[in-house]
Amino acid sequence: MATTHEAAATIDVVIIDVVIIGARISGMTLAIDLIRLGHGRSFLIIEKGHRIGGTWFDTFAPNPDWSRECPTQPEIQRYLTGTQTIGLRFVVSAVGQLKLPKYPKIPGIEDFAGLDLRGKRVAVIGNGATAIQIVPELAKTAKSLVVFQRSPNWVTPRDDSTISAWRQSMDIREAYWSVLVDTDGETHQTLKSIASQQLNTQLPGDERSELRKVLTPNYPPGCKRILISDDYYPALGKPHVTLKTAAIEKITDEGIRASTGWNSAKVDGIIYATGFQATQFLSPIHIGVSGQDTLAERWTKGAYAFKGIMVPKLPNFAIMYGPNTDLGHSARGYLRITPRESATKAWNDKLQASLGRSTLASDQCSSWYKSDNGLIATNWSETVVDYQLEVSTIDWSEYEMQGPGASDLRAKGRVSWSRVVEESQPWFSSWTSVISIGLPVRVLAAATLLSSRWLQTLILPG
Repeated sequence: MATTHEAAATIDVVIIDVVIIGARISGMTLAIDLIRLGHGRSFLIIEKGHRIGGTWFDTFAPNPDWSRECPTQPEIQRYLTGTQTIGLRFVVSAVGQLKLPKYPKIPGIEDFAGLDLRGKRVAVIGNGATAIQIVPELAKTAKSLVVFQRSPNWVTPRDDSTISAWRQSMDIREAYWSVLVDTDGETHQTLKSIASQQLNTQLPGDERSELRKVLTPNYPPGCKRILISDDYYPALGKPHVTLKTAAIEKITDEGIRASTGWNSAKVDGIIYATGFQATQFLSPIHIGVSGQDTLAERWTKGAYAFKGIMVPKLPNFAIMYGPNTDLGHSARGYLRITPRESATKAWNDKLQASLGRSTLASDQCSSWYKSDNGLIATNWSETVVDYQLEVSTIDWSEYEMQGPGASDLRAKGRVSWSRVVEESQPWFSSWTSVISIGLPVRVLAAATLLSSRWLQTLILPG
């Protein structure tokens, strides 16, 4: 770190045990665990924003060390090109999944100019988790609102009530997973019934029959993220709000032009509620070993990792909230450790086979769970308890190790760490969790802690 008022130039830094990329929930959780359990090991957190928070806070990081109010060209150049060379023993990626906005590939998108939306004509492209939050609010203040829908979603009530004791029982998690796995089961059919009843109740009448039709999915719940809202359907039913399912042909400087069945719409503002590039893990960071393909090049057909945490041929590098976890993950290192290619392939083959039997793999819809070639790169296939069991032991024969102590670790074979059973108790404690297929913050936090403790074994194998 620069110690003068000049912008940072290239600096060599002392050896650090662990580098955490990203001061997000997962990164901060790992840092706390390192303080508590790291036995004095040093760590450094690198965050691109000027405040912590990741998805919850993301902005440009100004330079606090300018020497003048109007810096000179050489100083600005040093700031823009300055780097730091850091010696370290292990790298942890904690950059998360929902960080890169996913803009639709529509010609003319860069030509449109916008402004304050109050009392204006507004268009929303998308009808997922973002849209159901902003559409009801926009409908209150916009002069007119047009929502472009590619495919409908299952929408269930919020049911934001006090959690009763029976809902906190472990049986609830079984009901949650029956939505994904047992598509003919009672819970799955009940969920469809609840969503359909809400649609019919909030958009009644023969004059809205066509609207109800286009809002009814033709795929099973769980194929895409199930949405939770009490006011999305009523917002779509307002007289100044229009839902359009026609494909967008082009965005002009004045608005949107649809391909068929509808003329161009002149609007004052366009909101892209099109989600994130959730399957583009670690992008745009370039990660790799000299002389080998980068991680992005190896993941062109979809991201994968060993137990969602480590990647073959990338020694001492691990990922929090990595591929196929959607729980929250972290990693730490000891010696030079990489998972074996054979172990990684076997684990991912089994995982994808399990995912292929769930509604997540349905070809009746597209979702942000899947990469372009259909690989499900975000979700874990079983229950949280199953993942807890999966990472409750480390089999050192599944790793390639080099350096002092490697032979001792190989001799240990399979090593167990204490399983904290009570951490699994509240994870699926309400019907909100049962029907959302998304991840409440409490799930992410608990699962991050789970992986963080598993990775302590990599740092503290004794």
